Amino acid sequence: MKAQQTGEGSPTNLETRSAIAQGAVDQVGSTAYNYAVPGLPDTCSKFVADTIQNAGADRPQTPTAEGRMQDPSAGEWGSRDGSNGKTLIQQWRSLTCGETPQPGDVAAVKVTIGTATGHSGIVTQVTNGKVWVVASDSKRIEYNKFLGSGAPEVVYHRYIGD
Repeated sequence: MKAQQTGEGSPTNLETRSAIAQGAVDQVGSTAYNYAVPGLPDTCSKFVADTIQNAGADRPQTPTAEGRMQDPSAGEWGSRDGSNGKTLIQQWRSLTCGETPQPGDVAAVKVTIGTATGHSGIVTQVTNGKVWVVASDSKRIEYNKFLGSGAPEVVYHRYIGD
């Protein structure tokens, strides 16, 4: 019996990443993650974590200083994996310079604006070098532009589970 391939690039992994991208597209226009709602300060990263989990992948997690696990913040998504090779977000890896993002990857920038640690979303399409990202914005889920003059570096993460 032949062993089934698992991990990044396996058929199951590719299906999950496709489902993550489609799950983000399906929510465009929704106001479910409106961060103008009091008590929802980090809704872009909650949108990302919920969409990933709804696609059938394990919910992304990072450890707190107290040793508990929690959803990654936008700032954590906007950070590259450690230089020692330690993965910051379980079952995800940072793309290296020169790697092209793919649908289902997470795009994020790390920047402090008020109480926000950054901004994150899900890559849904890459055409002619343009990366399309769906994210929760101030009023609704929509396609976002992460690049602009003076914008911080966009960091991409890829799911390596399944």
